Amino acid sequence: MGRMGARGLVLAGVVAVVAACGGGSDFDRAAAVDDMVEASGMERAQAECLVDAMVDEFGEDTLASDRTPTDEESARMVELTTDCVLGAGAESGESSDGGDAEAGSGEAAPVELFTDSDLAPACRGNGIAAASPYAPGDGTNLAVVLEGEDPDYGFSSVQLPDGWTADFESYGQTELVICLNRVSATPTQVCDGYEDDGIAWSVQLHDSSYEVSIREATTGAVLATQSFEAPADGCPVFSSYSEGDPNPKPDYETPDAEIEVMAAEYVTGNAVAVDAPDEEPGDEPAIEEPAIEEPAADAPAVPNDYGDDPALDALWDGCEGGDLAACDELYLTTPVGSVYEEFGATCGGRTDGSAPYTCAAEG
Repeated sequence: MGRMGARGLVLAGVVAVVAACGGGSDFDRAAAVDDMVEASGMERAQAECLVDAMVDEFGEDTLASDRTPTDEESARMVELTTDCVLGAGAESGESSDGGDAEAGSGEAAPVELFTDSDLAPACRGNGIAAASPYAPGDGTNLAVVLEGEDPDYGFSSVQLPDGWTADFESYGQTELVICLNRVSATPTQVCDGYEDDGIAWSVQLHDSSYEVSIREATTGAVLATQSFEAPADGCPVFSSYSEGDPNPKPDYETPDAEIEVMAAEYVTGNAVAVDAPDEEPGDEPAIEEPAIEEPAADAPAVPNDYGDDPALDALWDGCEGGDLAACDELYLTTPVGSVYEEFGATCGGRTDGSAPYTCAAEG
């Protein structure tokens, strides 16, 4: 069967069943199944399942009426269609797109890929027919990164280089799924001072450990595995909060740079790191002295402390005088590690600097 989303199958199914009901005449199940197969391209076992499920759920009279289904009925129709298309296809030994079902997968793969989380079955070793086959050496192999605690995986904040990842319009082109299984998380610092629309919350940082696997999207086969440590790296500048989120909201550091190195070989075909050549016993490795570059004679000095830069001095004076917005601007615009930056981060010596860029917000 060609790929058709659940919404399309529902529409075809409703039209076929209503037509077979004939506006109140005796219901003809065989005709309904035939019409559904012709209208949607389903396998016959899938169509039989859906006809029976819809009649059992809504009754022949309801399906034959002219009224528009309610939102609740439409949502239920989507569920029934998904159950029948996936379940009946698996029982007949075929996947939802007519290919071979993943042997022993034990999990129904999505018919279409609408979000990155639809690729989560691959992290559990189950192939996804709606994804694209891994073709090493044939350009960039698009990847999606998911994280969680096995067997539950979802959105990941890991950022890969531009052009490496599929987006919401191209999840079907995904060839690789990078799965971050968080095996431990140790709470560290609690960050306070986050507020939006009158709701205040804190963020709980964690030192995290991961087992990372790179898998083929269509088969769930493992191509590579590595373990990484990701220590907490300071309070985030921004945080979002939704109703029902825990407070403090957990924040788990991820090993972004390490994952990029690990994935490069499989996404682009170019490994970032190579093994060093074997050394003969007794050989001493050559040590190269790093070249020391002298600064150019006309290179401007990097401002560090009060008195080095008039504009930064003005922000310092404003911060010290109680203009807390000036403290935040001083923190953002000064060189990393400078005395200027530290003065802005501590709100002019008013805090310990553990929550920078929150001076104006905290008042």
